[in-house]
Amino acid sequence: MTFKPPTMQEAKEYADSIGFKTFNAFKWWNWYNSKGWKVGRGKGTKMTSWKSAVCTWFSDTYEWREIQRKKKATEKTDRTQREQWTGFFERATQIQLKELRKAPEWEYLWWLIDELRPEIKRK
Repeated sequence: MTFKPPTMQEAKEYADSIGFKTFNAFKWWNWYNSKGWKVGRGKGTKMTSWKSAVCTWFSDTYEWREIQRKKKATEKTDRTQREQWTGFFERATQIQLKELRKAPEWEYLWWLIDELRPEIKRK
């Protein structure tokens, strides 16, 4: 299979589909076109997947680093909530947990109740 370079429009549409909002298709396309659609250092090797090149371009951006930072912060928050609430949810009666389910201010912890006490259904 021979490599066929994308159009700028194809590259832009792909970047949009993976959530790369700040993608500059003109700059990206011209960069790789000027390199003869090669990747790597020195003479480089012929590109085989332009979609991978868009993903690499994305991973080098501030936007990508922010997404990763927020993801890690969310994971840390989830871990902290798990540590704080696991004992309570494991000891709580079904009646207590059903009452919590009715209170919208507890919605942010429902994922943990679902995981620890699957017998308590949402209504």
